[in-house]
Amino acid sequence: MKADNGLNMQLHQVVEEVLSKEGERALGDAASALSKRYRTPTIAWADLAVASQMEALGYLAWRLPATALVLQAILRRIPQQALPEPLRVLDLGAGPASSVPALLHTFPMDLEVHLLEEQPAMKMAGEKLLRALPLREGVRIHWQETSFAQGPWSKADLVLASYMVNELKDQEQEVLLQRVLAQEPAFFLLVVPGTPHHTQGLMRMRTQALAQGYHVLAPCTFNGPCPMEESESWCHFSLRIQRSARLRRLKGATLAYEDEKFQYMLFSKAAPEGARGRRILRHPLVRKGARELLLCDETGIHPLCVRKKEGERYQRAKDGGWGDVWWDEEA
Repeated sequence: MKADNGLNMQLHQVVEEVLSKEGERALGDAASALSKRYRTPTIAWADLAVASQMEALGYLAWRLPATALVLQAILRRIPQQALPEPLRVLDLGAGPASSVPALLHTFPMDLEVHLLEEQPAMKMAGEKLLRALPLREGVRIHWQETSFAQGPWSKADLVLASYMVNELKDQEQEVLLQRVLAQEPAFFLLVVPGTPHHTQGLMRMRTQALAQGYHVLAPCTFNGPCPMEESESWCHFSLRIQRSARLRRLKGATLAYEDEKFQYMLFSKAAPEGARGRRILRHPLVRKGARELLLCDETGIHPLCVRKKEGERYQRAKDGGWGDVWWDEEA
């Protein structure tokens, strides 16, 4: 799974435009304080709320590239021929509209995007972002300043709940999932940070969605029990994001990149067609004259060693990365 360098560069340019008049010290302090609260497992929901416009802009600077690029990498797994035009999207807990750049770069058709966000400061940051984005003709954006549990939802073909499910209690996750399923969207996506702490809730929602007739489009290539569910490991993925000079300064970082770890479930109402392959877990191991892959399918998790003498098959093993699908009837 690789990040789109074109989108990565555009996001840096947009962030520069949005934040051009903001002091970096104040932005860095606000973003760092917010990040610290989010990383505290025992913190109350009320203390996670974005307290000021500076915190919202700091969040945008800190998180926009990673969030948008992860979303785009996942959304590319939706077969575009299965989507209507215009494509109606509902983003629950939209934050500073981080999904919009990903949607624009993934789907060339007309878009109608409804952004549900209850925090006024986040909405303000999102409006600044949207003014800086080159929105093409045929794209319509609507804000709804409310929580996912309140007010009516707009009918959508694709429902997104990215980096907000992890902030909910178990009962709130249940409410969200039932509301999504009642909408019967063609596709819906759940994204959480790639830590063991968030695995249980995601697996629980996977089980409930399958029980109500939905199918996992990705990352699972099957609909049966997850082989990792009873293990000490957890299913997560990584995307390398190039940092801008501003982002390096804000984070006090020296590396020109960061690796965003995440977990996700992309569901479809209709059953996926054709063979599904097997998902590559973890970075393939490079051996002398060989590549070692860890593959997951409905039969479990299995290692596969592909040797250089296998020619085209070895080249595919070299090209395959963590999160990609391995197609090989011989394996």
